[in-house]
Order: sequence, then structure tokens, then C-alpha cells
Amino acid sequence: MVHFFQPTASERGTEQSQSTEPGFGELSSCGWNKKEKHSSAPNAVAFTRRFNQVSFWVVREILHAQTLKIRAEVLSLYIRTAKKLCDMNNLHAVMAVVSALQSAPIFRLTKTWALLSRKDKATFERLEYLMSKEDNYKRLRDYISSQSMTSCIPYLGIFSFHSYLHTHKT
Repeated sequence: MVHFFQPTASERGTEQSQSTEPGFGELSSCGWNKKEKHSSAPNAVAFTRRFNQVSFWVVREILHAQTLKIRAEVLSLYIRTAKKLCDMNNLHAVMAVVSALQSAPIFRLTKTWALLSRKDKATFERLEYLMSKEDNYKRLRDYISSQSMTSCIPYLGIFSFHSYLHTHKT
């Protein structure tokens, strides 16, 4: 059994605890892709920074596991964490975890992946399917539209692509 440090509520650093979330203006202007991104889209920049921190952290935690068995347990934990984040409609964090699990250092751990339960493998495949970039994140956009979500933390990559299309139409 793998034991992890359990932070208190004040120690948790989720996107929901950020001081402010990116507003429509930041998202629609795609300001985080501009030279003056820190002033035009500070919240989107913070979300992007947090995304990268989470992804790198997940990779590091899996790779630092001392044995193959522990590595598989840690991998399983992150798959279940991504599923729980999806259940909570934190799609930005789901993508951060899924991206980490799809990264080359983790993807190549074939012996580790082989130790996962069928349930964990199926869960990961469903998450990969949902978060796929195929058709410009169509499945993810359809998922968001089909849910009666009272709130959602979307994956910002969806806005980036749609903002690009909107501002570069011919």
C-alpha cells in the first residue's frame, strides 16, 4: 500500500483556490498567447503555469517510485485521481494528469502499465478518449455541452483553439 501526505484544506493548491479564475475577456482574447500575457491574461497564465506544475509533478512522483509494484500503485492512484477530477468537472486538472500519463517517460513504462487492473486501464482509456485532441477536442466540447454542470473548470486549450479560429478567419 502506498501512503501519501494528505494536505489540509489550506495546503491544497487546486485551481478552485486560485484567487481569480480567467474571465471571458481573457479567454476570448487568447491573451495568454500574446507578448504582454502577464498583464492581458494573468489568470490564464497562472492556470497554464499550474497545469505544467501538476503534469511535471505527476511524472516525477511516478518515476520516483522505488519498485515496479509501487510505481504501478502510484500510476493507478493518478488514474483514479483523474477520474475523480472529471467527476468534479475540473477538466483542466484532468487534462494535466492525462497529459502526464501520456508523456514519453510514463508511456514507455510497459511493465508498470502491465500491472494495472483492467478497471484502471479501462478508466484511463475512457479519460484519454474524452480528452482527445481529435477534431479539436470535439468529445470534450460535446461532454461539456451534454452535462448539466452547475460549474466547470474547463481545459483552456479548447479556448485557445477556438479563439485562434475566430481571430484568424479569412
